[in-house]
Amino acid sequence: MKNIKTVLCFIFIALLCLNKPMVLAETNTEQQVITANITAPKLCTDNKISTHSSVSEIKITSDLPLSHIYIVFWDTPVDFTLQGSNTEVTQKGEFLHRLIELPPELKTQKEITVKFEKTANISEISAYNNMPGNKQNWQPNNTEADLLLFSTHADDEQLFFAGTLPKYALDGETEVQVVYFTDHNNNILRRHELLDGLWAVGVRRYPVISFLPDAYSESYEGAIANLKKAGFSEDDALNFQIEQIRKFKPLVILGHDLKGEYGHGQHILNATLLTQAVIKANDSTAHQSSFELYGLWDTPKLYLHLYKENQLVLDLDTEIAGLGKTPFQISKEGFACHGTQQATWFKTWLNGKNNEITKATQITKYAPGVFGLYRTTVGPDILKTDLFENVTKRSLIPPPEPEPPEQTPTPPKNNNFWQISLVFVLMAVVSPVALFVFKKIKAK
Repeated sequence: MKNIKTVLCFIFIALLCLNKPMVLAETNTEQQVITANITAPKLCTDNKISTHSSVSEIKITSDLPLSHIYIVFWDTPVDFTLQGSNTEVTQKGEFLHRLIELPPELKTQKEITVKFEKTANISEISAYNNMPGNKQNWQPNNTEADLLLFSTHADDEQLFFAGTLPKYALDGETEVQVVYFTDHNNNILRRHELLDGLWAVGVRRYPVISFLPDAYSESYEGAIANLKKAGFSEDDALNFQIEQIRKFKPLVILGHDLKGEYGHGQHILNATLLTQAVIKANDSTAHQSSFELYGLWDTPKLYLHLYKENQLVLDLDTEIAGLGKTPFQISKEGFACHGTQQATWFKTWLNGKNNEITKATQITKYAPGVFGLYRTTVGPDILKTDLFENVTKRSLIPPPEPEPPEQTPTPPKNNNFWQISLVFVLMAVVSPVALFVFKKIKAK
């Protein structure tokens, strides 16, 4: 009897295992099935962004209906179409890291072909049967922003502005936009580190990366000379900044130290031009093409890193509610995404030789969170604890009350009928009396 029970139990467990769907891989957060059947070069599915292949189309198949596809372009996003059975949907490349939620007409499909408009360099492609919780789902940068940060290089936003991005990007009410003054086109991997770092600190709006090259110098003049060598001018750099200010219409702009922190010429150029751009953005004679596109904008507040006048120090060492981490600690995680920079002196500056730096206040040289109010249209700061003192973030502005519906004027009552009736009544009464009086007078 005991043996029979054992056999029955074994059979029952075996049946359960047979009924369980086979999963090739899952994330730690959700039951997200990674589709294995991807017809693409191996370098596109090896989980390494640094490797890539040129492809024109990729076919994806699954035992379950697909819901999402994640594409990492190596250098340039390319438009593409998603083709299913009797269905084709056009998609924009838009971002280097692109999460696509399949449209309803394709969500019932188990086979999708991704056909690129032209040959694309693909670092990674994966597909999912459910929404992946560990992929970057960037939002377009086509709306106004509250805070606009002009970072010179990919990693400056995590170093000299350490703590500032997570402090505001994770507060649930501030629209944060990051603009990079240079493009690391000499090291494409830094573009991917840039995105990974921003995502790690809570920024969700896709950044703007300029066309200006990365080149080292130790002065403003040296930075201008580097621009000219690359075929650009000082006006090209200035107009780039003007356009971003007009496009995003920020309430607050953050810029670098006028001395370039550690004396980097491109930092100096970025900060110096920004003091001009913030004024010219409200001048209709400056940069006509962006004026025609976006109009004028007079930014209420411009802060520069380490600027000594009207200075404030942000609290970057108080934990963000619900996260158990401080803004400064989160930026350290953001900098860790910059793998190519981990052998530089910046790592020791941020973390200490033995990781002993755990607070922003421990850093005294080029201290993060220390900003001076260079220009304001809303008066000086009094409390000096918040970049948004004296301005109201757009999400906090109550929507305008709906205008009451127009009252249709009530037409005046038509009293003509009663007026005419009264006349006839009076005539009926007065006429006999008048006739009697007339006869009396005539008789005399």
